[in-house]
Amino acid sequence: MALWEPQPKTETAVAATAPSAAPDRQISYLRRSAVKKAHPGRATLPAHLPVEEIVLEPAAQDTTGLACNGRNITETLDYRPGRLIIIRRIRPKYARPTRNDATEIVVAELPSRPMDKGLSEPGLLAELCVAEYVDHLPFYR
Repeated sequence: MALWEPQPKTETAVAATAPSAAPDRQISYLRRSAVKKAHPGRATLPAHLPVEEIVLEPAAQDTTGLACNGRNITETLDYRPGRLIIIRRIRPKYARPTRNDATEIVVAELPSRPMDKGLSEPGLLAELCVAEYVDHLPFYR
């Protein structure tokens, strides 16, 4: 894909005169705008795996009487001996009114994970390390 095309197709053409060219001759080119492609995102976890749901409530705050405004869902992959499972952590979002007519959102903290933004739980990482370094199996088996 070339950056410059001789004639415009759908966008406006920019005409410029070249200083070294003859004065009666014009050079026209097309400047394409940078179009960012949408990132496909992360692939979803397989639907046939069993799911374990864990609901996390805010620990230090009382949520009675607060309005629930949705929930954050985090899915990770864990290994239990002989099978893989999906752990779905559901964190409800609560709205608390403040003194100056604003709203504060209260959400429970996620537990710490070995890799930030990773899909694997410690059990899966431990199984991979044991399979690689103790059982001498490559990752692609």
